[in-house]
Amino acid sequence: MYLSLVERGRRPGGILRQMRPFLERVPLLHSRDLEATRAFYAVKGTDFQPIRATKGAALPYVRVNGLYLPNLWFGYVECRGAGAALRLSPHSSSFRAVDRGKMGGGLTNRQTPGDYYLHVPLQGRIEAEIAGQIIDCSPTRGVAISPGVEQIVRSQPDTTRLSVSIRGDELNQQLAALLGDRPATPLRFDPAVRLEEPQGRSLAGMLRWTALDFDLDDGTLANPLIASQFEHFVMSWLLLTQPSNYSDAIRRRGPAIAPRDIRRAVDFIHANLAEPITLTDLVGASGVAGRTLLAHFRGAHSVSPMRYVRNLRMQRVREELAAGSPLQVRTVALSWGFGHAGRFSIEYRTRFGESPSVTLLKSRARRRGV
Repeated sequence: MYLSLVERGRRPGGILRQMRPFLERVPLLHSRDLEATRAFYAVKGTDFQPIRATKGAALPYVRVNGLYLPNLWFGYVECRGAGAALRLSPHSSSFRAVDRGKMGGGLTNRQTPGDYYLHVPLQGRIEAEIAGQIIDCSPTRGVAISPGVEQIVRSQPDTTRLSVSIRGDELNQQLAALLGDRPATPLRFDPAVRLEEPQGRSLAGMLRWTALDFDLDDGTLANPLIASQFEHFVMSWLLLTQPSNYSDAIRRRGPAIAPRDIRRAVDFIHANLAEPITLTDLVGASGVAGRTLLAHFRGAHSVSPMRYVRNLRMQRVREELAAGSPLQVRTVALSWGFGHAGRFSIEYRTRFGESPSVTLLKSRARRRGV
């Protein structure tokens, strides 16, 4: 189902509309024209080359659909008919095109921090060459690519994949928030991503579900709370799950903190529940390193800070439904950042012992005096 939705090729809506002045200068790509495809990738600091089985063979047909969030680009990439190779410069970034648009085209030759890339194949195989190491990727193995060195991503004919690029400076800020200090050396991930393992399946499942937004004019990522949660999920997954040169430091439990430090984080959550909340925000509010806050917050409240946020928002949904909200269940759920109706209903029933629609019906019945 999900591939059929993506492959309809409709222009993504939602958050794209909010950024239309910039994204009109960063068109999506549906092309078999070699020069147009090269120009599309060149702006990002990436060189595109077709891989032809025989001399004179047809050029690949390349399709790229995607959504730009503030710090993350999420896209669907299709290569049909022939293979293709992408040579990424050490400073390759999907955001060069957006930043150039904001500055009136002035960033074309300016070196900016490179993106971190995450590729999850859906069909066929891709091959990533990173510092001489070859990573063979398939639907059970993805690849995480760190900036700073030249890399090559080769797609075999008839391949499709989901791709994420994250602003390098933003991901390093998230790392600094976890560590409580600026990273001394560049963040480098182990490239192989094991999608067949439970945590890998969780990542792939989230990306697949979010890809359904690509052909919806009012997709859930237009909701700032959901967009922020998606960004946080991807960046946290990489930092906390994918092995890196900072994995040991992130896992190391920090010194004990005072209850008031956790209270500051909790107070911030309650005061800003209707706004996007990130770990960096909580680190700033509490004044302690993210890894330390994560460990001690769980000890105090039995859940992580972001799960605490989610639980509070679920409670707000229940309160609105119990008050006989004139809105539909889905509208109330979306307003508090719950975009997947099925998952929301299951979580709501597990937490409160009844479906959200039953809560709403009971409330309306009470108001009518039934």
